[in-house]
Amino acid sequence: MRALTRILLAAAVATAPLLTGCFTGVESTPRITDRDIKRRDVRITPEMTFMADVVPEAPSHWRTGKRLYVTDNRISLIFTPGVDGAALGIPDSLTGQVLELKDINFIKGLTGDEEVQFAFTDRDSTRLVYRPMMQRRAFDADSSLQVPFTIDLDMVAAANSRLAGNTYYILTPRRFRDNGTETQGLRYVPVKVTEVVPGNANYPLRVRFTESGVADTLSLFMTVGSSRIATRNFATLFAFEDPRKQYSTIEDDTWELIKKSRIRDGMTPDECRLALGAPAEYIRIPSTAGMVERWTYGDGVYLFFEDGRLARFRR
Repeated sequence: MRALTRILLAAAVATAPLLTGCFTGVESTPRITDRDIKRRDVRITPEMTFMADVVPEAPSHWRTGKRLYVTDNRISLIFTPGVDGAALGIPDSLTGQVLELKDINFIKGLTGDEEVQFAFTDRDSTRLVYRPMMQRRAFDADSSLQVPFTIDLDMVAAANSRLAGNTYYILTPRRFRDNGTETQGLRYVPVKVTEVVPGNANYPLRVRFTESGVADTLSLFMTVGSSRIATRNFATLFAFEDPRKQYSTIEDDTWELIKKSRIRDGMTPDECRLALGAPAEYIRIPSTAGMVERWTYGDGVYLFFEDGRLARFRR
């Protein structure tokens, strides 16, 4: 038996180099997504921590008079009519209204345990009761509970106090007009925040600002906190300092293209990333001339780099 074991071990050692050295061209082509790229950049910047504490207040800390802005009329589905004096008829539209907290009570649920119950009033003093089916002990410990389709107006006020009146450098070309239509502008130019108002269900803060040479007041929608779902937080939208100072080696004419989100042959990967943002995916492809990098963006844009320069692209 020992002799047989030694033979099998010897065979395994002998074949190991063959197994580890046998790859196809497809297997050797790394496929890297934007999530992989973001994981590599772990440097914490001042912008990343600046608004990290501006988050909705935990309901266990709420007091009478707490105000919530309604973003979607689907909120009417969560209210329990005819309970604890609540109106039998839910208002036809609650979107855009401000609900005011009247009280938080604990009632016996189906299991006999105490469960939390919120009571709000709308602008017509209609009493609206919300029961999230959360037991009291969980309510006291859980800071993530929020009323669906609402925005904490205390959080909006805190963001407004921190941002309004300040000038930042905008990192994205996207802007929104007051009528909700989207428009495009320049990257890396200074804008002055005029106010922060409630946003929508996905982006609770709407940051309104003015920009030199632009007549209209424009805005951006922002997420809050620093979790993975906060994909459009302050750090992804604004910078404290002029980004141009970090790239003094970039020629002025190339920087003007970058500000307009444009690219041209011969640009470096850094210059293209500044102009278009990080790609959704990039792949390194072996070729007779060496490794070719292909960048793919979600809107169908492809970039091909050879020897560290943009060789061709499709928009």
